Order: sequence, then structure tokens, then C-alpha cells
Amino acid sequence: MAKIEIGRLDMKIENGAGHEHRVRPIALRAASIFSASLNDRLGNFAKRPHPLRIGRLTAKPLSVDLGTMTDDQAANAISSAWLETLSLRLRSEP
Repeated sequence: MAKIEIGRLDMKIENGAGHEHRVRPIALRAASIFSASLNDRLGNFAKRPHPLRIGRLTAKPLSVDLGTMTDDQAANAISSAWLETLSLRLRSEP
């Protein structure tokens, strides 16, 4: 099984007034979904002969409407963006 360690996770939120209390639960849920999805989405990552250290990754900006989305919908969107970013980076590694 692949091991991933995230040293620091930064999220920039714009126009989130009134939803501040939802940010932490959404971020925690997104991390949980991301972790659970790693082997499904990136199965070959676990088969590498040696550990791969990836520096900073920056996902593309993501528009999430907290006024109309549930926490789970927002977390799934965020997790998908992270998985896509990691997947693109891994595809470019030798």
C-alpha cells in the first residue's frame, strides 16, 4: 500500500463569509476521501520500487459554492482536484 505524508496543506478560500465553521470539517473529509481513493486512482504508485518524494504540489483553483453544496459535495470536489494534481505529477515522474 502506498504511503503518503502531507507536511502542510494550505487552502485559500474566497467569499466564504458565513461558512467559516464548515471549512475544517470539509478539509478533514476531503483528506479522508483523498486517502481512501489513492490506491483506486493511483494503483501503480504503490508498485514503485523505491519511495518517491514529491515537493510542493499546487492544485488548480477550484470553485466550490458553499451556499448550494453540502460539505460532502465540497469535500469530494476538493479531493478530486488533489487526486488529479498528484496523478499528473506522478505521470511525469520517471
